[in-house]
Amino acid sequence: MSLEVHVQDLGFLPYGDAWRIQQQTLEARKLGKLPDTLLLVEHPPTISLGKNKEWNKVHHSSETLAENGITLVNSERGGGAAYLGPSQLIGYVIANIMPYGGVLQFMKKLEEIMIRSSKKLGISVDRQDTMNPTTEKPYRATWYIKEGKPYALCTKGIGLESYQGTWFSHHGFCVNVEKDHSYFDIINPCGFPPDQVRPISFEEILGYKVEREKVKNIIAEQFREVFGEVKVCASA
Repeated sequence: MSLEVHVQDLGFLPYGDAWRIQQQTLEARKLGKLPDTLLLVEHPPTISLGKNKEWNKVHHSSETLAENGITLVNSERGGGAAYLGPSQLIGYVIANIMPYGGVLQFMKKLEEIMIRSSKKLGISVDRQDTMNPTTEKPYRATWYIKEGKPYALCTKGIGLESYQGTWFSHHGFCVNVEKDHSYFDIINPCGFPPDQVRPISFEEILGYKVEREKVKNIIAEQFREVFGEVKVCASA
C-alpha cells in the first residue's frame, strides 16, 4: 500500500511547545487537511510520565529536577517514565493507524523504522520480549544486544485518539544519538530498574558522533519506505 506521508523538522523545542504542535497536527489529520505526519524534534532535558502509573517511578522530586534543569511533564501517551533530552532525536507520528492494520501492526512499523535506520548505520537492533519486573509480563521492544544483555538504543510509546470511528496516533519513538547517561538513574524507564536495562547510543556503538542531519535524513527515508511516499517540509 502506498500512502502519502509528510515530514516536518521542528528543530529544538521544549516538550510543551512540541505537544501543542502535535495537537494542532492531530486535529488537521483528523479532518483530512494533512496526511500522516512525522514530526522530528529535539528537547531540552525532560522527564515524561506515561499513562501506566505503576511504571512512573521517578527518584527525585519535581523541585530537585527543576534545580537541575530538568522539566517534569505528564504526557498523553501509554507506557511509563521516560527521559527526553538533547542527546536524542524524537519522532512523533501523527497518523490514521487503521490502514496499517491497527495498533499492534502500527507499533511494529515504528519498530521497523528504528530497526532499518540503525541498520543504515551498520548497527543491528531487533525486536525481543524482555520480562518487565514491574508487571511481571513480557515487554516487547527493540534492543541492541551487547554481550548477551539488552541495551536501550531506541524506545517507543504512543497515544491514541478516536474520531468518527477511526483511531489516530500521537507521540512515537526516541533514538539515543549521543552518549548521555547522566539522567538514567533518575527514573525506572518504563518500569525497569536502571540496573536491568542500560541506555546505549549510536555514538557509543560506532565510536564516533553521527551528524544529526544524517540521522534525521535516514529516519525520514525509512519513514517513507515503511509508511509511504514522503514529502519533506522545512521548519515552520
